[in-house]
Amino acid sequence: MTAVQTPPSPPADLERLGLRPGAAPAPGVDPDAPGSVRSWLGRRAASFALLAPVLALIGVVQVWGIGQFPARFDDEGTYVAQAWAVQHLGQLAHYTYWYDHPPLGWIVLALLGWPMHAFDGPGTAIAAGRALLVPITLLTAALLYAFARRLGMRKGFAALAVLAFGLSPLALNYHRMVWLDNLAMPWLIGAFVLALTPGRRLWAYAGAGACFAGAVLTKETVLLMLPALALAVWQSSERSTRRFCFAVFGATFLLLASIYPLYALIKGELLPGPGHVSLLQGVEFQLNGRAPSGSIFKAGTLSNYYVDGWLTLDKLLLGAGLASSVPGLLSRRLRVPAVAFLIQVLMMLRPGYLPAPYVIAMLPFAALLAAGAFDAIARWRPTWPSPRLSLAGPVIAAVAVATTVVVAAPRWAREDRRQMTTNADQPMQTAAHWLVRHAPRSSTLIIDDTLWVDLVRQGFPRRNVVWYYKLGTDGTVDAKYPRGWREFDYVVSSQMMRTDRTANVRAALRNSRLVAGFGRGTSRVEIRRIRG
Repeated sequence: MTAVQTPPSPPADLERLGLRPGAAPAPGVDPDAPGSVRSWLGRRAASFALLAPVLALIGVVQVWGIGQFPARFDDEGTYVAQAWAVQHLGQLAHYTYWYDHPPLGWIVLALLGWPMHAFDGPGTAIAAGRALLVPITLLTAALLYAFARRLGMRKGFAALAVLAFGLSPLALNYHRMVWLDNLAMPWLIGAFVLALTPGRRLWAYAGAGACFAGAVLTKETVLLMLPALALAVWQSSERSTRRFCFAVFGATFLLLASIYPLYALIKGELLPGPGHVSLLQGVEFQLNGRAPSGSIFKAGTLSNYYVDGWLTLDKLLLGAGLASSVPGLLSRRLRVPAVAFLIQVLMMLRPGYLPAPYVIAMLPFAALLAAGAFDAIARWRPTWPSPRLSLAGPVIAAVAVATTVVVAAPRWAREDRRQMTTNADQPMQTAAHWLVRHAPRSSTLIIDDTLWVDLVRQGFPRRNVVWYYKLGTDGTVDAKYPRGWREFDYVVSSQMMRTDRTANVRAALRNSRLVAGFGRGTSRVEIRRIRG
């Protein structure tokens, strides 16, 4: 009697799929396929148990003192005011929307704050916007854990990446601020998670394209990550279906990203013309209209100032990411985050414009590379010249992790505590209170945009409270105030305004007298009465 032989199961390339030995899917079973909720939760119970306290710790650290540190930045006020305009005016901006950035970021911010009327509460509007970023950061951190697991990292090292991403003083400082880059990160990391699908399902590649479109429609500079994301699709897809996977990914991305130019086309604002803004003018400004920031290596340049500030907050995370990036290129497991990180490093070296929040997109990949390097060391199992050396990798990794924790923990704890307990925003808060108490509601004011929502909801007519940047650049504002600065009663002078070189702002400051001042140095805020 001939025994019936069962055909062998197809081999599973665990390294490529990012799965642990012993966790390979059964033949014909798609690990990405939807199943029962109980089964899905059961398979991930250990990850949830590990990740939950990590996310809770990150959330507490980010929330504590979030409205007081760091001092508010002008762009934060712009995005919060635009989210307020979506909620209260049904418009994309509180002034003429001129396509400076795609609007998805502040639309999401408005939707998050809508149920709880976040921008109408007792605190500052900036603090409300920052509070809405906390779930965004936690979602990004959870997706980063999934990204690390898709890269094949073991749970402990994936959690280590999340801890570095959430607790680094550099990350804490920038994650708290209402930057479009923070709003783009869940979309971007989600795109990488889907692109590295172990099951190689077409819906996952379509989802990656959709998420990447969401990231680009939030912050256009995310397009820099396209080569790294394409590499992720290449590595995870089968050779026989790779072209089809790329087609699905690309078509989904282009279809959704085209909504932005289509919107401009429908409004008649795609191409430049008299009497209206245009999308192409906005793109031209972003590419060529900004003054170069100079070399990061030359003292006194804006680029050098930003990079020096990043390294002052935390050298360890960026340094570990940079040190691990080149070896990461040689590892299939870490090649995707290494490419993503090095693209951004190379772009910093060009003599162009470097924005202040540029580092935000570097942080998740630096954390992945650092944790991935430790994971790679722990996997090293030399068997020559003696089998006893088989434990060398885990021992070296344990010593390296312990040393890093001993070096980093005191510094990070000290700096995080400073950020959690310092009120760097006090001068601006006091200035707003002074205006509410002493300035008539009919006053016309030139302000930093960080005060706009706070003053409008305190009863100042929104047409009378003018963001200094719009004087001479917005036709609606110029039509209402044809004599420029001469038609205003007060100018609220912040550091951002004092460094502005436009004629209206400089003339307003020059032809005004101090009536109240708060703070010192670069944080000083002055309320000045305009003469004439």
